[in-house]
Amino acid sequence: MPLSTGDVRFTVTTNMPTPVEVMAGLDLKGQAPQETHIGRSQRITLTGPTTSFAVSTAMNERKSNPLPDGDYIAEVSFYPPWGAKNGNPDARQITHEVHGSDEIVLKMTGRSIASVKRHHRLQKWVMENLYAGVAWNAGEMERRLGSSVVSSPSGGFVKDHYFANADMTVVVNHYLKEVMTWRFGR
Repeated sequence: MPLSTGDVRFTVTTNMPTPVEVMAGLDLKGQAPQETHIGRSQRITLTGPTTSFAVSTAMNERKSNPLPDGDYIAEVSFYPPWGAKNGNPDARQITHEVHGSDEIVLKMTGRSIASVKRHHRLQKWVMENLYAGVAWNAGEMERRLGSSVVSSPSGGFVKDHYFANADMTVVVNHYLKEVMTWRFGR
């Protein structure tokens, strides 16, 4: 169930010998295979017949970029090769995957699925097209990625161009008029 903190509370009941490790996740319902994944997962240890835990609805470990509002599949999966490795030796007798899922609706962030998909498309474009030595064209970049905030941490010809629409920074050598590298975030 969704919590007011922006997390989702899972309550898992199992008859497997515990402790075992499982993967707990939230996946946007109906995503096409070629789309960038929208969701969150984390490894959890089930400590008894009933275990409750929370999964963050942030799309990364820094707890930023919350998942967009929408319909999700909340799933818990046990994978035999690693799920029982560090747990109860009796669980090593389980040779098949075990999955449990439920549908939930997240309505906490106000972020739309369309805006997150656009964000992912922009990031993908940067990763596929900008690399060291590519000619820098500020007008073209702002046309594709939106306006940027420019800073010069070293005070020289090298400047950081942060594009909020993609949440990426492109590092540019303005003397050579070429891209040096890019990174996620500021």
